[in-house]
Amino acid sequence: MGGFNFVSHPGDPAPEYGYLSPGHNSAYYDEQTGQHFLITHTRFPNRGEEHAIRVHELFITADDWLVASPQRYAPLEGENLIGADDVVGDYKFVNHGKDINRQAKPSVAISLTEDGQITGAHTGTYTLYGDQPNRITLELDGLGRFEGVARWQWDAAAERVTPVFTALGSDGASIWGVQQPPLGPYDVVEAVVDALDYPETFTGTQLHLPTTGARGAQISWTSDNPDVIQVDGRVLRPNVGEADALVTLTATATFGDAEDAKSFHIAVPARQPFNRVAQFDFDGDLTDTLGNLEDGTVTGARIYDVGAGSISYGTGQNGQALVLEGSSGVRLPDNLITNYEYTVSFWINPTAHTAFAPAFFGAVDEHIPEGESVPSSDRWISFLPEGWDGNTMLWSGSETWVDATAGERIPRDTWSHMAVSVDNGRVSVFLNGIEKYSGGQVPDFFTEGEGRFALGVNYWDTPLQALIDELKVYDAALTAEEVLALDVENWPVEDLLDSAVNLLNLGDLSSVRSDIPLPSTGAYAAAIEWTSSDPSTLLVKPGRAVVTQPPASASDIDLTLTARVTLNGETRTQDFNVRVRSSGAPEPVAAFSFEADLRDSTGNFADGSPTGERLDDSGGVISFAPGVAGSALELDGHSGVRLPDDLLTDATYTISVWLKPTRHSQHASAFFGEVNLDSWISVVPHGPGDGNTMLWSGTAWYDGDAGRQIPVGTWTHFVAVNNNGELTLYLNGEEAFRGSGFPDVFTLSESSRFGLGVNYWDDPYHGLIDELRIYDVPASAADIEQWYQEYAGH
Repeated sequence: MGGFNFVSHPGDPAPEYGYLSPGHNSAYYDEQTGQHFLITHTRFPNRGEEHAIRVHELFITADDWLVASPQRYAPLEGENLIGADDVVGDYKFVNHGKDINRQAKPSVAISLTEDGQITGAHTGTYTLYGDQPNRITLELDGLGRFEGVARWQWDAAAERVTPVFTALGSDGASIWGVQQPPLGPYDVVEAVVDALDYPETFTGTQLHLPTTGARGAQISWTSDNPDVIQVDGRVLRPNVGEADALVTLTATATFGDAEDAKSFHIAVPARQPFNRVAQFDFDGDLTDTLGNLEDGTVTGARIYDVGAGSISYGTGQNGQALVLEGSSGVRLPDNLITNYEYTVSFWINPTAHTAFAPAFFGAVDEHIPEGESVPSSDRWISFLPEGWDGNTMLWSGSETWVDATAGERIPRDTWSHMAVSVDNGRVSVFLNGIEKYSGGQVPDFFTEGEGRFALGVNYWDTPLQALIDELKVYDAALTAEEVLALDVENWPVEDLLDSAVNLLNLGDLSSVRSDIPLPSTGAYAAAIEWTSSDPSTLLVKPGRAVVTQPPASASDIDLTLTARVTLNGETRTQDFNVRVRSSGAPEPVAAFSFEADLRDSTGNFADGSPTGERLDDSGGVISFAPGVAGSALELDGHSGVRLPDDLLTDATYTISVWLKPTRHSQHASAFFGEVNLDSWISVVPHGPGDGNTMLWSGTAWYDGDAGRQIPVGTWTHFVAVNNNGELTLYLNGEEAFRGSGFPDVFTLSESSRFGLGVNYWDDPYHGLIDELRIYDVPASAADIEQWYQEYAGH
């Protein structure tokens, strides 16, 4: 048993549950009942360092190995025998593998059919044995043979007794299956669409539009206004002064022959000037000077003590300031923050340092815990002048504990500026306009939750002693430059406009072969309009410029993209010189054909070298076998290849490789690149979640999901194209995924490291790799189709 998570997709009747790092194990045999038990101490996915004891029953397989039940132990009466009819159904399936995993292994959907077949995310056959009650064996394509036990067990999440199986492979890997309540195909798609829910008003830039539902049902999306909400969930909000938009999104769920649909009507408001939605100047009152929200209210020592306590006003950073003396606070308007992208910014002058005393506090799901008489919350953020480590930090709990520490503490009796932004979970902390922290993953508390907000108080801790001035709240995640300009140095509009123009960056445009992402809004909520000097080659559309390459026999085309940037009625223009390459394929910056060596045939980089089971391991044994052209690199699941450093250096690149796995191991990297242990990309034939092939990243946990898993024993051409965050994946020459917001791992790094078959954590890749090509430009769909056809059929 390793870390696992029985994932809950839209339409699943039960919440997800799982363990992280189950350890400190004890085995116990009850002589009276003849039962074996495993007692473990574990943490839980998305619950931080919270831990508890869990007990699972152990069963003995036909070949005398112990296997653990997927379910927490609950006593059951009777013989507990599984019949042939009982075992048929849909299952959540977990492959534990053998690795020491730092992320939970997610469940995928499979089905056991009446005729002994296994279908779904994994395929194969299973056998029950009439003369050996509860014995089950499973033959899974690409994974091997597993000997196991089938039993009835209590499913605490679903609150029902259900069949389960637990089995051990010939290589020592463990698998689990938990049967789901019986549902027909039409019941599945109805449950999927019924579970989908979206706010009536949305002010962010990215909606999560899932493509997988319960039982592996597929979800597709359409939008009646793709200029505002696109089918990948990207939102292009109307700019300042434009009309609000209303968009109808329609989700269609399919499962087998069944289909159901549901539509959502979502209002997308135009942006506010500078993205600012509230401003409290504290010039003798608690008024939002923008007039968008109600006044704040004085509280006592707790956020819920509304109307109690007292405050005063003193000399501020600008005019007057709110004075909090350690016994009172201010309750800010509810729903001050309503999305997953926001910034909170203020001046503060602490008169005393008290650990955990909040400057700004926000929470959802306020409730009175059992046995208590006052409200509390388990889902909150707290911006602290002094955190648990003695430093200023954004602290969040308790669903997921985030400690976004600034690494220093703001001083007493001095005005300092504190700001924090959240960009779809990623936290940045700024002191005096300088970024001190960026990382973490704060949950989305406020998009649909009823937010409660306060200054100086929360539900538990000693109130703050400080002066606070110029509190400003934004419905966008500001950068350090924006915080400095808007709230620390208060630049005039003309300087802000110049800054917005200077911050506008489209990346390397010297060798364009695919569409260019075009922002419609810039820094400070500046509106951007785009024009092209040659629409026949580069056609401007909402959110992107569509590229039409000249034919291979023609010359490259030079043209100009012009941005017209407007802020507060003033306008600047900025030209971008673009060279659109002809449709002849680009030249790789690195090429590894593995003709019995690890040489880069372009001569730009040094040779690769064998590694052990981890990218930083020395040694390792590799071999070569017939490939799609000549020979291919063969990896046996115990070794990999360290490629030359710095193969990728920015956010525009293409990775092209042929893969022929001989077995699947979840998270095993075919191609891996990193700048540190928290910032990496990985091509995984068997990815997280449903196990589909993907390019995923640990920078901001991005899953570029190809929608299916490449097969074992067959060559597949995989291509990933990153065009400044616009990610497109291709399998065998056909587009398999398109999405925006892919992390920029390599641009700002001093060095980067790359490998084939290995990373720092997971089981190595097992199979063949051939014709690896790295390009420093985004390749076109035509290029990729040509590359595929070059070796198709081998």
